[in-house]
This record gives sequence, C-alpha cells and structure tokens, in this order.
Amino acid sequence: MKATPQFRCKPSSRELVLQATAEAKSVASATKSSSDPFVPLTPREVRKDAVARILSQGGDPGNTKLVLSQSTLQFGRYRGQTFKWILENDGGYAVSLVAAHQKEREMDTSDTVYMANKDALASYACGFPKVAIAVGDRRARNATRAMVSQSGREDQQVVGFGAHKGQTWQELYEAIDKERRGESQAQKPAAQPASSQPTPSVPAPCQPPRTSASQSAPTLSSSATKSRAPVSKAVSRKERPSLAFSNDALTDAELLAAVEDMAPPPVVGEPQVLKRGESAPVSFPIKT
Repeated sequence: MKATPQFRCKPSSRELVLQATAEAKSVASATKSSSDPFVPLTPREVRKDAVARILSQGGDPGNTKLVLSQSTLQFGRYRGQTFKWILENDGGYAVSLVAAHQKEREMDTSDTVYMANKDALASYACGFPKVAIAVGDRRARNATRAMVSQSGREDQQVVGFGAHKGQTWQELYEAIDKERRGESQAQKPAAQPASSQPTPSVPAPCQPPRTSASQSAPTLSSSATKSRAPVSKAVSRKERPSLAFSNDALTDAELLAAVEDMAPPPVVGEPQVLKRGESAPVSFPIKT
C-alpha cells in the first residue's frame, strides 16, 4: 500500500495534468444529483476511518503520510473520497482548493470541522513538490486576478499553462510582437551586393588655370624669338594691347597672345645674325 498518488503528467514538460478524469466527472455528477444528507466527520473520526482502511489492506497505520492519503474529504463534489484519489483523478480541484485555503488561513484561524479537514488535505498535497509548485502558481494567478479586478488592467493577468506559463498577458504580447517583427525583417529581401564593376565616373567640367598677380607671365627665350617667322610690318606700341594682371582666369591661348604682343617688334627685313657677346638692336617706332 503506497501513500504517494499516481500523478498524471504531461509527456513534454512533466507538469501535472489538472483536468478531471472521466471517473471524477462521474462521481461529481452523482454527488450533485444525490439527495441523501451528508454528515461530516470530525477529525478524530476521519483518522479512525483511515486507519481501519489501512489495516484492511495490510498497511502501516503508524505512517502519517499513509494515514493522510486514506483520509476522506468532508465537503464538496468529492465528499467521501480519499485525498489520494482526489490527487489522482482531479488535480486541478485539489490545487484550487488548497490555494484558496492557504489564502483563507491568513485571516481565519478557526478550528472547525471543515477547516481541520482542509488543513489535512493541504498538508498531504503540499508534501509533493509538483503539487506545491502548482499551488504556488495558482495563488499567484489568483492574486493577479484580484489586482486586475481592482485596477482594471487585464494585461497583467498571468498565463497558467504552456511555454509562456507565469508570464503576464502584456509580457506575452510583447514577446509575440518581437517575434513578429523579427519575422517581418527576415522576410524583407536582402540588400543587393555592390557590383564589382567600377562605376563610370563623370568627368568634371574643365576649369581654366587661375593666375594671380604674384605670378609673373612666362617670357620667351631668345632662341624662341629667333625661331619666329619674320613679321613684314612692325606693330606700334599703341596697337599692342597691354597685359593686365588680375584674378580673372585667362586661357592658355589668351595668355600666349598677350605675351607675344608684349615682346619687342622684330626688325623688318632679313634676320640679323648676332655674334657672341653682341646684343640685338631694338628699334622704336617714331611717333607722328
């Protein structure tokens, strides 16, 4: 004879199955439809009845847990059923009953028949870790419901099952929303990699070179002067434009033309060959 009930657990998480069995539903229905009066037993009578049941099955009446397992409920839909049977067939009812009784005991210290019977059931049920965890979860959910009813914030209700057990509705919604955002980002097309071919560069507009007043205009060497073709007619100084230095940009053609105009006018006629050490004569136009 064993004092430990045969719990029904979920294969995946090993959590207690809290739903009632078909046998429990049948017993609850029969109790509800029964018109026979039920007289609750005192704690002494409940213990005496449990010891007699243990002795009839060859058990040890000195085993406290075994005696509690064979003690019977004295109220409710399962009155007359042992504590062990209730845990095996309707764990949810036992968990709810114990959680409510623990809350009740915080304010009520009476020692009535029903309170003593609930004390015995709570002592037996919470001796098993799985039941104790389920009772703690149920009390947390009950406290949250009371807070929600006062504040009106339904998002603070606690999930009591599944992978998100123990989380509030708000935490569950935020977690699902993050997952949805992650999925939407994953569904977006990936950015196309940059092409390995170089992008054709657009040539910048040509800018003429800028000259400043501090820069001197280039002068033509004597060899360059000699190589120029002879000019048949001398140009007067009045007709030659002067080179004005400014910050305005000049093109190469304009700069070269200006420099050529500043050069002394060549002598009309055959080119004169100079000896070493001699300088070329300079002719000045006669003003009229």
